[in-house]
Amino acid sequence: MGAVEVARGNRAAAVVWFTEALRRHPTAAEQGCAAVWLGMLGIEVDRPRWLVRTPEEYAVFMRAANPTLSQGQARWLGAAVLDAAARYHLDPRILTSVIYVESRFNHQTISSVGATGLGQLMPDTAEGLGVDPRDPLQNLYGAAWLLRLHLDAFHNLPLALAAYNAGTAAVRRWGGIPPYAETQWYVWAVLWVYDGLRT
Repeated sequence: MGAVEVARGNRAAAVVWFTEALRRHPTAAEQGCAAVWLGMLGIEVDRPRWLVRTPEEYAVFMRAANPTLSQGQARWLGAAVLDAAARYHLDPRILTSVIYVESRFNHQTISSVGATGLGQLMPDTAEGLGVDPRDPLQNLYGAAWLLRLHLDAFHNLPLALAAYNAGTAAVRRWGGIPPYAETQWYVWAVLWVYDGLRT
């Protein structure tokens, strides 16, 4: 409901909704979402900082975000993120942040428009990258490669994130982050998660 109030331009009501959401013992994912919206509204909130250097430390963060992951699944995913980030010369924290916002580390996530898996790859995008979006490892590597392509195209992290969400054409057309609420929220959300991950 807080997002609805943001869309209506009712800042005060939105702050009340998101602040109340943080008081109700939210999951890590819900806490992150509410805190990102509050940050966009200029309200700073305390949040956990995660130390992430090893696959095991990434796994702890991933299980906090998605408690349905087993320890083994989370360790595998932590190692895979580090490997994909190294292959595509990415900071593993930014790749982790993208995957957090896209799917909360749930490889079975499918959006209403058909975006699939960890990196929420659209079918045409996955085909263009030559990956099977239903395969968790291929999806992760596809997401890393796509992020690398956007970083190489724009040489700017927020613009690369906007392109990941809205497409390269939209970023070029608007000459920056498009004025779409979803894309603006997405860039904020990924950067908010990224800022909470420490090495």
